[in-house]
Amino acid sequence: MKHIVLLGVPRAGKSTFAKMIKERFPIYNWIETDVIGCAYIEALEKAAEKTGKILNLKEILESEVHQKLAKYVFTQSIKSEPEIRFILDAWDLSLEEAKQYQKEGKIVIAFGYPNQTPQQLYQTIKEYETKKDWTYIEPYWRLNLLTHTWVENSIQLENDCKDNGIKFVNTSNDREKVLKELLKWVEEQNKC
Repeated sequence: MKHIVLLGVPRAGKSTFAKMIKERFPIYNWIETDVIGCAYIEALEKAAEKTGKILNLKEILESEVHQKLAKYVFTQSIKSEPEIRFILDAWDLSLEEAKQYQKEGKIVIAFGYPNQTPQQLYQTIKEYETKKDWTYIEPYWRLNLLTHTWVENSIQLENDCKDNGIKFVNTSNDREKVLKELLKWVEEQNKC
Protein backbone atom coordinates (compact mmCIF):
# COMPACT_ATOMS: atom_id res chain seq x y z
CA MET A 1 0.00 0.00 0.00
CA LYS A 2 1.24 3.46 -0.89
CA HIS A 3 0.85 6.74 0.97
CA ILE A 4 -1.74 9.03 -0.61
CA VAL A 5 -1.68 12.79 -1.12
CA LEU A 6 -4.92 14.61 -1.93
CA LEU A 7 -4.86 18.20 -3.10
CA GLY A 8 -7.14 20.58 -4.91
CA VAL A 9 -9.69 23.29 -4.44
CA PRO A 10 -11.96 23.44 -1.39
CA ARG A 11 -15.22 21.46 -1.44
CA ALA A 12 -14.09 19.28 -4.37
CA GLY A 13 -14.32 15.93 -2.54
CA LYS A 14 -10.90 15.45 -0.92
CA SER A 15 -12.19 14.79 2.59
CA THR A 16 -15.08 12.68 1.34
CA PHE A 17 -12.62 10.58 -0.62
CA ALA A 18 -10.22 10.30 2.34
CA LYS A 19 -13.12 8.89 4.40
CA MET A 20 -13.87 6.38 1.62
CA ILE A 21 -10.24 5.24 1.57
CA LYS A 22 -10.19 4.80 5.35
CA GLU A 23 -13.40 2.75 5.25
CA ARG A 24 -12.09 0.53 2.44
CA PHE A 25 -8.51 0.29 3.74
CA PRO A 26 -8.36 0.63 7.55
CA ILE A 27 -4.54 0.64 7.42
CA TYR A 28 -4.67 4.33 6.46
CA ASN A 29 -4.51 7.24 8.89
CA TRP A 30 -5.84 10.57 7.69
CA ILE A 31 -3.90 13.81 8.20
CA GLU A 32 -6.03 16.86 7.47
CA THR A 33 -4.49 20.30 7.00
CA ASP A 34 -7.72 21.95 8.18
CA VAL A 35 -7.83 19.98 11.45
CA ILE A 36 -4.18 20.64 12.22
CA GLY A 37 -4.71 24.31 11.40
CA CYS A 38 -7.68 24.57 13.76
CA ALA A 39 -5.78 22.81 16.55
CA TYR A 40 -2.79 25.09 16.00
CA ILE A 41 -4.91 28.24 16.16
CA GLU A 42 -6.79 26.96 19.23
CA ALA A 43 -3.47 26.30 21.01
CA LEU A 44 -2.26 29.81 20.13
CA GLU A 45 -5.52 31.31 21.43
CA LYS A 46 -5.18 29.47 24.76
CA ALA A 47 -1.56 30.60 25.08
CA ALA A 48 -2.61 34.18 24.30
CA GLU A 49 -5.31 34.05 26.98
CA LYS A 50 -2.76 32.94 29.57
CA THR A 51 -0.21 35.57 28.62
CA GLY A 52 -2.67 38.37 27.88
CA LYS A 53 -1.36 38.80 24.34
CA ILE A 54 -3.65 39.63 21.45
CA LEU A 55 -3.55 37.29 18.46
CA ASN A 56 -3.64 38.49 14.90
CA LEU A 57 -5.43 35.55 13.25
CA LYS A 58 -5.10 37.07 9.78
CA GLU A 59 -1.32 37.22 10.24
CA ILE A 60 -1.23 33.63 11.55
CA LEU A 61 -3.24 32.30 8.61
CA GLU A 62 -1.16 34.22 6.09
CA SER A 63 2.04 32.81 7.61
CA GLU A 64 0.86 29.34 6.52
CA VAL A 65 2.58 27.80 9.55
CA HIS A 66 -0.35 25.44 10.12
CA GLN A 67 -0.11 24.22 6.52
CA LYS A 68 3.61 23.58 6.87
CA LEU A 69 2.89 21.81 10.14
CA ALA A 70 0.48 19.37 8.43
CA LYS A 71 3.11 18.49 5.82
CA TYR A 72 5.69 18.04 8.56
CA VAL A 73 3.34 15.75 10.52
CA PHE A 74 2.78 13.70 7.35
CA THR A 75 6.52 13.32 6.68
CA GLN A 76 7.39 12.52 10.29
CA SER A 77 4.50 10.06 10.62
CA ILE A 78 5.78 8.11 7.62
CA LYS A 79 9.27 7.99 9.10
CA SER A 80 8.21 7.00 12.61
CA GLU A 81 5.42 4.55 11.69
CA PRO A 82 6.64 2.67 8.59
CA GLU A 83 3.98 -0.07 8.87
CA ILE A 84 1.09 2.44 8.75
CA ARG A 85 -0.08 4.20 5.60
CA PHE A 86 -1.10 7.85 5.63
CA ILE A 87 -3.38 10.13 3.64
CA LEU A 88 -2.44 13.80 3.47
CA ASP A 89 -5.53 15.91 2.73
CA ALA A 90 -4.11 19.33 1.90
CA TRP A 91 -5.78 21.87 -0.34
CA ASP A 92 -2.74 24.12 -0.22
CA LEU A 93 -0.05 21.96 -1.84
CA SER A 94 1.95 23.55 -4.61
CA LEU A 95 2.42 21.77 -7.92
CA GLU A 96 6.11 21.36 -7.09
CA GLU A 97 5.28 19.65 -3.79
CA ALA A 98 2.79 17.37 -5.55
CA LYS A 99 5.39 16.41 -8.16
CA GLN A 100 7.92 15.67 -5.41
CA TYR A 101 5.47 13.44 -3.52
CA GLN A 102 4.72 11.60 -6.76
CA LYS A 103 8.43 11.18 -7.46
CA GLU A 104 8.76 9.63 -3.99
CA GLY A 105 6.23 6.94 -4.98
CA LYS A 106 3.15 8.33 -3.25
CA ILE A 107 -0.23 8.32 -4.97
CA VAL A 108 -1.03 11.95 -5.75
CA ILE A 109 -4.56 12.99 -6.72
CA ALA A 110 -5.80 16.52 -7.45
CA PHE A 111 -9.49 17.42 -7.19
CA GLY A 112 -11.44 20.16 -8.90
CA TYR A 113 -14.68 21.05 -10.66
CA PRO A 114 -13.64 22.87 -13.86
CA ASN A 115 -16.97 22.22 -15.62
CA GLN A 116 -19.16 23.94 -13.05
CA THR A 117 -20.16 27.56 -13.08
CA PRO A 118 -19.69 29.52 -9.86
CA GLN A 119 -23.48 29.61 -9.48
CA GLN A 120 -23.75 25.81 -9.83
CA LEU A 121 -20.94 25.36 -7.32
CA TYR A 122 -22.61 27.69 -4.83
CA GLN A 123 -25.86 25.70 -5.12
CA THR A 124 -24.01 22.39 -4.71
CA ILE A 125 -22.22 23.63 -1.60
CA LYS A 126 -25.46 24.89 -0.05
CA GLU A 127 -27.26 21.65 -0.89
CA TYR A 128 -24.72 19.35 0.74
CA GLU A 129 -23.05 21.37 3.48
CA THR A 130 -23.66 20.66 7.15
CA LYS A 131 -23.23 22.85 10.21
CA LYS A 132 -19.76 21.32 10.62
CA ASP A 133 -18.56 22.67 7.25
CA TRP A 134 -16.70 25.95 7.42
CA THR A 135 -18.66 27.27 4.43
CA TYR A 136 -21.84 27.05 6.52
CA ILE A 137 -21.03 30.27 8.37
CA GLU A 138 -19.71 32.18 5.36
CA PRO A 139 -21.92 35.09 4.26
CA TYR A 140 -23.44 34.87 0.79
CA TRP A 141 -21.24 37.60 -0.72
CA ARG A 142 -17.99 35.96 0.45
CA LEU A 143 -18.95 32.44 -0.62
CA ASN A 144 -20.06 33.85 -3.96
CA LEU A 145 -16.61 35.41 -4.45
CA LEU A 146 -14.88 32.21 -3.35
CA THR A 147 -16.82 30.04 -5.80
CA HIS A 148 -15.63 32.21 -8.69
CA THR A 149 -12.01 31.81 -7.54
CA TRP A 150 -12.35 28.07 -6.94
CA VAL A 151 -13.77 27.39 -10.41
CA GLU A 152 -10.95 29.40 -12.01
CA ASN A 153 -8.41 27.56 -9.86
CA SER A 154 -9.96 24.22 -10.87
CA ILE A 155 -9.48 25.01 -14.54
CA GLN A 156 -5.85 26.00 -13.95
CA LEU A 157 -5.20 22.95 -11.75
CA GLU A 158 -6.61 20.58 -14.37
CA ASN A 159 -4.29 22.06 -17.01
CA ASP A 160 -1.27 21.98 -14.67
CA CYS A 161 -1.95 18.35 -13.78
CA LYS A 162 -2.20 17.36 -17.45
CA ASP A 163 1.10 19.12 -18.17
CA ASN A 164 2.84 17.42 -15.22
CA GLY A 165 1.41 13.90 -15.27
CA ILE A 166 -0.56 14.23 -12.04
CA LYS A 167 -3.92 12.47 -11.68
CA PHE A 168 -6.74 15.04 -11.83
CA VAL A 169 -10.26 14.11 -10.78
CA ASN A 170 -13.10 16.23 -12.10
CA THR A 171 -15.91 16.25 -9.55
CA SER A 172 -18.10 18.70 -11.49
CA ASN A 173 -20.77 16.08 -12.11
CA ASP A 174 -21.92 12.84 -10.47
CA ARG A 175 -19.36 13.10 -7.68
CA GLU A 176 -20.43 9.87 -5.96
CA LYS A 177 -19.85 7.82 -9.12
CA VAL A 178 -16.55 9.58 -9.84
CA LEU A 179 -15.25 8.91 -6.32
CA LYS A 180 -16.29 5.23 -6.42
CA GLU A 181 -14.37 4.81 -9.69
CA LEU A 182 -11.42 6.63 -8.17
CA LEU A 183 -11.43 4.22 -5.22
CA LYS A 184 -11.08 1.34 -7.70
CA TRP A 185 -8.21 3.19 -9.37
CA VAL A 186 -6.44 3.62 -6.01
CA GLU A 187 -6.89 -0.08 -5.35
CA GLU A 188 -5.20 -0.83 -8.70
CA GLN A 189 -2.35 1.59 -7.92
CA ASN A 190 -1.79 -0.18 -4.62
CA LYS A 191 -1.41 -3.54 -6.40
CA CYS A 192 1.63 -2.26 -8.29
